[in-house]
This record gives sequence, C-alpha cells and structure tokens, in this order.
Amino acid sequence: MSVLRQIGDWATSLSIDEVPKDVRHAARRLILDQVGVSYGGAARKGGHPTALLAARSPGSPSATVWSRGEAFAPYAALANRAAGDHLELTAGPECVAAGMATAEAMDASFGKLLCAVTIGAEVEDYIKRWLMLSVERHGLHPPALLGTMAAAACSAYFLDLPPGRFAGVLAAAAALMPQSPYAAFSSGASSKTLYGAWGQMLGVWSSLWSAAGVSGPLSVLEGSRGVAQALLDAQGPVKPPPFAPRVGRSPESHSKPSLAAAPAIRPSPHSMSSCRSMPKRLS
Repeated sequence: MSVLRQIGDWATSLSIDEVPKDVRHAARRLILDQVGVSYGGAARKGGHPTALLAARSPGSPSATVWSRGEAFAPYAALANRAAGDHLELTAGPECVAAGMATAEAMDASFGKLLCAVTIGAEVEDYIKRWLMLSVERHGLHPPALLGTMAAAACSAYFLDLPPGRFAGVLAAAAALMPQSPYAAFSSGASSKTLYGAWGQMLGVWSSLWSAAGVSGPLSVLEGSRGVAQALLDAQGPVKPPPFAPRVGRSPESHSKPSLAAAPAIRPSPHSMSSCRSMPKRLS
C-alpha cells in the first residue's frame, strides 16, 4: 500500500473526539496566528496584489478574502496567506489559509477545521522529516514545496472523501508542488511573498479537482521517477519511512503532537495585536 493511501486511511477516519485537548488548543493558536498576521500585513502594507486579483475572480465555491470581499476559494486561500508574508509568519504547518477557505466554502464547523488543521500538520511533519534536508540541499524552500501536501490534506478533509480519493488529492498536489528556489530570497524578489501562499492555493485546487475525477498517481512520492527519487538523488523507487501519526492511533501517540513543535504557534506581537483590532477594522 502506498504511503499516500496509508495517510488517506488515517485521515478519513479521524474525528475531533480523537484529537487531544492540547492539540486542539495548538491548532486554535495556529489559526489565530495566521489570521492575525494576514490582517496585520494587509493593514501595514495596504494589501498584497493577490487580494486585488482575487477580488476580480468570483467563482463557486467562494470564500472570504479577509481584507476585502469574497473570491473563488483557491484564490481566497492564495490572497489570505500571501498577506501574512509581509510580517514574516514563522514557518509552521502550511494549511490554515487553505483549510479556512475550504471550511467556509463547505459550511463546515470550527471543530472540523481544528481536525483538518491537525491532519495538515501531521502530513507536513511526516513529509518534512522524510525529505526536508534533501529539499534544502537542492536549494529549494521546504515550507513552500512540501507545505503543499499539508494544504491539500487539510482541504481534502472537508470533502468527506473515501480513503482512495483522499489519497488521490494528495497525489495531485504532490505532482504539482512548486520548486520554490531560495534564489527569490537571496535576490529580494517580490515573488518570495507567494511561496507559502501558492502551495495553499494548490491544496484547495487539488481538492476541487477531485470532484471532477482528477487525481495523481498514488506512488508519486516513493515510486519510480517520483518525488523522493528526484529529491534524494536515488537510482529508483524509494522505501518511505513508516507513517506513524501522533494523533488518532493510540493514547501513547498523543504525548508529542506535531502541532506542539510548530514555531508558528508561539506568541507573536504582530498577530495578537492585529487580531485584537479586527472588529474595529471590520466595522
């Protein structure tokens, strides 16, 4: 069984009741952080260009662009995550903007959003432990490239897909992960502000495409000519490490939830002050 199918089996069976209290708290903090820095970035910099483009891109399903109106859900995720880049959100699980856009589009509960963010964090934690060092060795940006998988997993959870189709969403996202070279950082290019956002948009797109029967090969990570073979400079298929999520498998696994180690959930003066002033700016 491919590792993506293993992830699909686990993610589609996870419920909020299986997510420990401390993990739910960490997920709330991560959501607060993302919303706060996005509002803060929009207020301090006058909005990211993606917000203007998203406002001109209506579609269904739609979601809120936090600084201005509504847009087609993938573009809302793009604009919301890009806005926060102005304040340099510390790289944590790249899934909140995608998850919130899809949750709104599907009219999902906040509890389901917390579960989806937990799934996104577990998937990103797994893929980073496996491939992050190789991504960096190739001069590529891990959160932008590998975070696409977290966004896809988080977004797909709201569609209530069977395990095979859930895995297909992840496979499509893996096949389309952006290269995101560090050159944009070293040269000061403005495209760097899209690095976290682009993968989150792809995550929402991959979920929506699944409704039309679009998916990727389930062996895209470990298979011949797959992602791991390319990043690890291997000569053929690669044996993936065991997928052992820390949530939803056994009580012992709850001792080290992957969200707890995410730097993005540390207190941030920008994010907290931005969230406190949200009602004033929205009124």
